[in-house]
Amino acid sequence: DTELLGQLNRSMDQMLLDQPNLRNRLTDKYLRNSGFPLILTRQEREYLQERKKLKAAVAIHQKPYTYFEDGEAKGAMPEIVGRIASDLGVEIEIVETKSITETRALIKAGEIDFVVDAVGDHSEGDQYNIRLTQPYFKLSYVPLKRSDDLHRDSQLKVACVPDFVYTKVYIEPRFPNEQRLYFPTVQECFKAVSDGRADIVFAPRGAVPYMIDETGAFNLETPGESYFSDEICLGVYKYADYRLWHILNKEINHLDDNFIRSAVSERQVEAIQFSPQWLIYHHPAKVIALVILIFWIIGGIVIYRNHLRRKHIEVIRHMAYTDARYNLPNLAWLESQMPQFLLKMRKTEPTKNTYVVVLGMQSKSAIVAQYGEELLIKHMQNASKQLNQKPWVAMTAAGMGTSNLICICKAESDAQIMDYVMEALPDYSCIETKDSRIWLHMKAGICEYKKEDLSVRQVVERANVACFESPMHDVQIFDEKMQKSLTLQHQIEGHMEKALADGEFKAWYQPKYDIKTRRIVGAEALVRWTSSELGFMPPGAFIPLFEQNGFVIPVDYTILEQVFQLQKSRLAEGKEVVPISVNQSRLHMTEEGYLDKIKAIIDKYQLSPTGLIELEVTETVFGDFDENTNQKRAADIIGKLHEMGFTISVDDFGSGYSSFMLLNYLPLDVMKIDRTLLETSGDSNRMRAILANVIKLGRSLNMQVICEGIETREQEELLLELGCHYGQGFLNAKPMPLNDFIKFFEKRNSEVA
Repeated sequence: DTELLGQLNRSMDQMLLDQPNLRNRLTDKYLRNSGFPLILTRQEREYLQERKKLKAAVAIHQKPYTYFEDGEAKGAMPEIVGRIASDLGVEIEIVETKSITETRALIKAGEIDFVVDAVGDHSEGDQYNIRLTQPYFKLSYVPLKRSDDLHRDSQLKVACVPDFVYTKVYIEPRFPNEQRLYFPTVQECFKAVSDGRADIVFAPRGAVPYMIDETGAFNLETPGESYFSDEICLGVYKYADYRLWHILNKEINHLDDNFIRSAVSERQVEAIQFSPQWLIYHHPAKVIALVILIFWIIGGIVIYRNHLRRKHIEVIRHMAYTDARYNLPNLAWLESQMPQFLLKMRKTEPTKNTYVVVLGMQSKSAIVAQYGEELLIKHMQNASKQLNQKPWVAMTAAGMGTSNLICICKAESDAQIMDYVMEALPDYSCIETKDSRIWLHMKAGICEYKKEDLSVRQVVERANVACFESPMHDVQIFDEKMQKSLTLQHQIEGHMEKALADGEFKAWYQPKYDIKTRRIVGAEALVRWTSSELGFMPPGAFIPLFEQNGFVIPVDYTILEQVFQLQKSRLAEGKEVVPISVNQSRLHMTEEGYLDKIKAIIDKYQLSPTGLIELEVTETVFGDFDENTNQKRAADIIGKLHEMGFTISVDDFGSGYSSFMLLNYLPLDVMKIDRTLLETSGDSNRMRAILANVIKLGRSLNMQVICEGIETREQEELLLELGCHYGQGFLNAKPMPLNDFIKFFEKRNSEVA
């Protein structure tokens, strides 16, 4: 939908002008906070299959981070390790150690694979043979003093543990030697400050309540501000398989920040359940008043929450079960209603079957462009209201696609539901206005709902396929042929990633030739897929699907690299080369970093594409060319591709209305005439005249003119007569694998030399 694409692009440009930091905000919201996709290479997956169990150790033995009960590791860090193990599909054993010294000795000796809570200090890491990943958590340290000494800041004696990294990095540089007192454990540090042997101790914020409760140091308090913090990473054994570091580093980026924060914060909340001793020590006079106040507050909260809950449930229910586009019930609402509806059907109308009917419109964009969105919304709402009044319609909802309606219907048989739908369809195929009647191209797809077979959503998907897969029929029931097509699509999507990794997508080459001399002057690289699971797949079976799901982008790059490899190898061998063209999908024009990726391929093969590689584009690549934004973007992209050395060809010229706009705005080198112009020129003088003028136009613009789809000698003679000297088609040669093409090319050109 070129018009919709143009509207979207203009809207995005305007948003970025109004909010220049919008992309960063969206990235923070949807990626950084929720974790990045975990994408492992095949070698990394093989490593995980080989290593089903990993060993880890912890450095921080403190609640709520890590502690052991009966040999079992508990706390926030083990919970994070559990998530890592689940994501990677391996078992991770946390080895219990008695001290940080023992932990360091184990990792230095290579007896464990990684440290869960290594401090992000690379010099420390090198010392103990660990390589640090990205940090996944920040550990903030707060000071604690006695309550009666809280505001004194001069000549403080600091209690600290000598082996801790933060002692070396933060405390020793800040406090001279005479102010530092060393103790073997953090617990001893707390006791020393509590009984007056020291004045201040620093501890992780989350561990403070636990440490106070454990040591009985209830007279210690903190101002609340963090003095310093450590970044916590995974520390991988330096001499382990390098893949392990890559895997864990990717996993850290993949982890949801919200999950990490909650793993720690929930235990911090648990810790702030101050003991009765603490309350009595600090606020003995206020305890009774607090208890009474709590009872009053709880009563008021219960009453108020019950009121709000009823109100919020209604709002949430409306949001969850309403389509915001048309203010109609949505698919989720249908799913919630189906159990009750089926139960009622079994009791009241047991002889009738349940059907899902999808009513769809194919011309939505044109109507919106001419008459506005409001008219279509009103039509959809009226159609839903009228359909609900039909005796054979139980309920309706807005569909998953735009301008679609889903109907739950009942009928005795397939034939009866077909009659119902065909009779009703004309009533909703036009919009009456004051000035005119607007005709809509409405179609309907039907699929019977059998609860034991599929979910409501799956049946709707099948009805949707029936609605739009059959261009010859306005009303169609989902059948076995459609099922096979849908199954094949799912199989293709299930195998395409592995097929790309295994190199199953290959370039086949269809020669381009000089019609008069028969000499091969070029070729077009076309993708072919021989699947190890599905066999040989014709392009029509997977190319349209890849264009829908975006997988055509990596496939295009694969074919382009194969062409670079071919041209470079032939040049290295001193053999004849001819330009080879590679198709570029319309998705590339909106792909982030497209030109950078093309430049990277050129750099990889150290091969200039000048005179060697041609990029074929169609007018659909550039969307609505009447829009200034599209004109500027297309001209900029084509211009930069030219600067890189590529020859640019406009494919299927003459098949669309904006081909001449392309010639006006873009610096194109080759005009490839669509086969339909040639096919219709044989028996039509008017089409022959059009073809002649198109050829003349291309030559007048100093473009190479080539015609595709040549299948007869008569077509060759016609093209020569009209001034077109280059062609491509089955008469000369069909697409063929690389080795066959090379043999054909070398033999032909040696014969006509």
